[in-house]
Amino acid sequence: MPPDAKDTPNVDRPQNEVLDLTTLAIFRAVVRENGVTRAAVRLNRVQSNVTTRIKQLEEALGVALFTREGRRMVLTPEGENLLPYVERLLALAAEACKSIGELKPTGRLRLGAMESTPASRMPSLLASYSREWKAVGIALFVETRDVLVEHLRALKPMPFSSPAPSRRPIGSCSNANRSFLKNCFW
Repeated sequence: MPPDAKDTPNVDRPQNEVLDLTTLAIFRAVVRENGVTRAAVRLNRVQSNVTTRIKQLEEALGVALFTREGRRMVLTPEGENLLPYVERLLALAAEACKSIGELKPTGRLRLGAMESTPASRMPSLLASYSREWKAVGIALFVETRDVLVEHLRALKPMPFSSPAPSRRPIGSCSNANRSFLKNCFW
């Protein structure tokens, strides 16, 4: 690297293009594996790609990050300085991805409906919901309007399942809906 490159970062490429997470992960792998060849194998990349990305990172930062000692690559003081930031950025990115995954609903969705609604209007909607959110169990509380309103007013939790009102059991709906309701709700 030319001597003046150490003093002036490359201004032709925005740093966010070079300091992307993939490049930082490549940098960390080269550090952990003590070289490009093993890092390339670990990352399932060709060696030339790993070398190019490290060179681009060094050019963008205007410093040498590694020195070669035989077949080993050893961090320079600048590389040593960068490493904790890389570790923190990659950990933060992993944490962000994990938190997004944690926002997916889990547990049990308890629904209250009047007796005609589950058979006629809910099967396709709930089947779609069930496919989208596999970690959510669905429980249906089928009751009359007055009982449902009473539960809401009292903020009384609905049971996980309830027998259908005696006037019209849920099993009297069409075969397709009966199969859906049996598999998804009970």
